[in-house]
Amino acid sequence: MKKIVSIVIAAAVCMGAVSCGNKKQNKQKDSTSVSAPIYRYNAAYVEMADEFDRILSLDMDSKSKQILLFGQLESGEWSGIITDSAFSDSDGFSFSPDENEIVLGAGFAGTGKKAVLSYKEGSAVIHIISADGTEEKRIDCDVDLNISPDENATGEIYPCGEGFVVRIREMALFIGSGGESEEINTKSSDIYGIFGDGDSGVTLLLNNGGTVGTASVNGTNIGSLQKCEYIGSSAVAMCCGTGRF
Repeated sequence: MKKIVSIVIAAAVCMGAVSCGNKKQNKQKDSTSVSAPIYRYNAAYVEMADEFDRILSLDMDSKSKQILLFGQLESGEWSGIITDSAFSDSDGFSFSPDENEIVLGAGFAGTGKKAVLSYKEGSAVIHIISADGTEEKRIDCDVDLNISPDENATGEIYPCGEGFVVRIREMALFIGSGGESEEINTKSSDIYGIFGDGDSGVTLLLNNGGTVGTASVNGTNIGSLQKCEYIGSSAVAMCCGTGRF
């Protein structure tokens, strides 16, 4: 059965609505303008090679516009594909985890580099993959996440300053280039989503007591919550996704 990657990009633009009232009424009282979001959707359906059993991560570099697809082959091996936005050209790399190492996800890690996030025996591990597909650096972070092999756990990773922000379950961590780590203080907010902003920065989608908004990550803290006026409490995630049909 063919694997199909479905990519949907939604953009919301706030536009001013037409003023209320007719010409006669306008002479007597001011009209009211209301801003409303307009959503635009673009979708792409791309056939993947049959040897891909599942795709674990999907990421896009906002500067190069390259797309990273990372997953597990039917052989059990892990592999990543780097392609352009038209899926007209591609390059790949393979990743071989150690014994008992659980692969959680992957993402871009700067110009030409990729980062594979994994977990092994009480440590989160970041593997930096160079442009030629070889492992350039390994960062071990001593943090016990209690992840079991049969849990099917996943993680997200984004470059941030001199390190990375990773999200595993409902927790976000800052992991420095030397392996130091600290949980990001979300100020009692629940994490709904995480995404990179293209300039080595990271933004979280949060729910704080029923108020949904975004906040940028600043070290191990977050900035002020920017309320999502038109999302309200109905949003459950901000993400990109893949599907098998």
